[in-house]
Amino acid sequence: MNSIELEELNRNILVVDDDDGIVASIRKILEEPADDGHLTARESVLFEGKPANRPSLSFTVDAASQGEDAARMVRQRLDTGRPYSLIFLDMHMPPGWDGTRTIENIWKIDPHVEIVICSAHNDSDWHDLRQRTDNPAQLIIIHKPFESIEIMQLAMGLTEKWNLARQARRTEDDLQRIVSEQTTDLQQTNANLREANNRLEFEVVERKKAEKQAWHSAFHDGLTGLPNRTLLEERLTQCIARKKRNAAAHYAVVFLDVDNFKTINDTLGHKAGDAILSETATRLQATLRELDTTARPTDRTASRLGGDEFVILLEGLADQSHAERVAQRIQEAVAEPYRFEEHTIRVSVSQGVAPGDASYDTPGEILRDADLTLYDAKDVDGKGAYSMFQQDMRTRAATRTETISELCHAIERNELQLHYQPLVSLHDGRIIGVEALLRWHHPQRGLLMPADFLEVAEKTKLIRPIGTWVLGAACRQLRAWHDAANPDLWVAVNVSPQQLLVEDLVEQFRQAVDDAGVVPRQVILEITESSVIERQEGGLGRLLALREHGFRLHLDDFGTGYSSIRRLDELPIDGLKIDRSFTTRIGHPKGMANINAIHGLARNLDMKVTAEGIETVEQLEHIQTLDCDFGQGYLFSPPMEPSEAERFLSAPPQWIARLMQRHPQEQRRSA
Repeated sequence: MNSIELEELNRNILVVDDDDGIVASIRKILEEPADDGHLTARESVLFEGKPANRPSLSFTVDAASQGEDAARMVRQRLDTGRPYSLIFLDMHMPPGWDGTRTIENIWKIDPHVEIVICSAHNDSDWHDLRQRTDNPAQLIIIHKPFESIEIMQLAMGLTEKWNLARQARRTEDDLQRIVSEQTTDLQQTNANLREANNRLEFEVVERKKAEKQAWHSAFHDGLTGLPNRTLLEERLTQCIARKKRNAAAHYAVVFLDVDNFKTINDTLGHKAGDAILSETATRLQATLRELDTTARPTDRTASRLGGDEFVILLEGLADQSHAERVAQRIQEAVAEPYRFEEHTIRVSVSQGVAPGDASYDTPGEILRDADLTLYDAKDVDGKGAYSMFQQDMRTRAATRTETISELCHAIERNELQLHYQPLVSLHDGRIIGVEALLRWHHPQRGLLMPADFLEVAEKTKLIRPIGTWVLGAACRQLRAWHDAANPDLWVAVNVSPQQLLVEDLVEQFRQAVDDAGVVPRQVILEITESSVIERQEGGLGRLLALREHGFRLHLDDFGTGYSSIRRLDELPIDGLKIDRSFTTRIGHPKGMANINAIHGLARNLDMKVTAEGIETVEQLEHIQTLDCDFGQGYLFSPPMEPSEAERFLSAPPQWIARLMQRHPQEQRRSA
């Protein structure tokens, strides 16, 4: 007791018993001073008629009648920094938790509290409880009736035990902190000494070796041994200077990278990737030697810039056409299979060739143009191709970079807008829906059509946030038209292949319709053939989920891609959209034949058919003979701004309905 100051002692006690008399008796023992020794009738039975001398100690006693209440009180005390040191607990407190469950829950909250079980029953599970608990030393069991001195001794001893344990924990924590701090300081001191000693030894023993390696490391790539960017730029600087002095000093730069190199790294590992890069460097050097055995070694130099990027510097060329022949030979050399361990790997490279001319002043300028040309080759042919530099590539690259930058802020600046083109029922002429078409009100370039920016958005993945905005805006506009007496109208929205790769796409789309207050069946999602035929593994599951949630799925621009009829039957598609390129060829010998084939396929698969690009009455009449479901095109209306579209929807032109009567229903083919 003398090791802990009195004012620091925790003598907070909780009595958990559904018998108010027992609670009052224990409270009387622990809180009230000794009296004249007379006991009440209940105390006489409970404590066998034996009064006890009670020491004058200060206990704070709280009470709970149910285990759930007790657990809550333990939590509150612990949260306020005034925990209980001891709990007297009855084992049977119907209808709530029994004693066992109460103990388990209390020790989950405060594992340090001492517990005394007080019960008149001789339960067989007490021994099991002590075996199961992580704190058997903190659990004491006594039987009723008990003496008041027994309660007082337990209260004194167990609260003293709790306080000593708390002091021990604090002392242990202090010691551990001190030891940890001193150990860390000592370890750091030792580490510093070892580092200083190692550095000194290295400098003394390895100085000459390091000096020899320094030059090579500064100018060569560690993996392939090829010259690095530093050495390349030094040699390019010399070429540029020679070209300015002598117009006949032809040179060229070939910038190349390994196609799909990230896939190799991701599937076979970085060790395989390094092996591919080393072998590619070896093949490049061998190819350059084979091309001209009489050339000096420095006339044709392969360098590695980093990653999977290589640059070949061709000097002393007779003419610039020689650079194109080098690019062709490199394609052939790299096309030979690579072998890594048990794997046979097919590799290709994309190349950009920039002939040197007197306009270049720095290595960075010609490397930039060669890099632009490389990406032009990828854009045109995808992979395994090369391209020769053209002056307009700079302009296209600058425009693309500027477009990307401006497109990043187009949504927040409210520059994007949707126009709406009506979709007409070809049976009765009713306006049954609209297609949402994206426009960009560029502050300098004016109104931009999707062809001006969607390709950039797709390649940079900006199409993902843009697509989310389009769906939300279209759904909100649809809701407004529903409220304005067009409750059956639906909207068609284009979905990019990039969007189908977004993991939470389904949740995003559900949230969009919920926020707008429309139902999924009023939204048609138009997807392209390539997005479902070529990317089924990435997007098929999401398409199925979207359809299960009620969205309708239509295949847009059908017939323009590489459709597989077998796989088309497996897709969750509700309708096909005949591309306008077929509609415009009505009247040509094979025009209607193509449309007939598409229409027949759709009907066999029980799909709705929409014909887009209807611009003339003649085209409409031919389409009507097929009994297509819906039509869309400038014959009915061009895409309109929301306000104009609202006027159109509120009073559709009567001539559209009259057009539908020119071919009676009975003359059309049944669906």
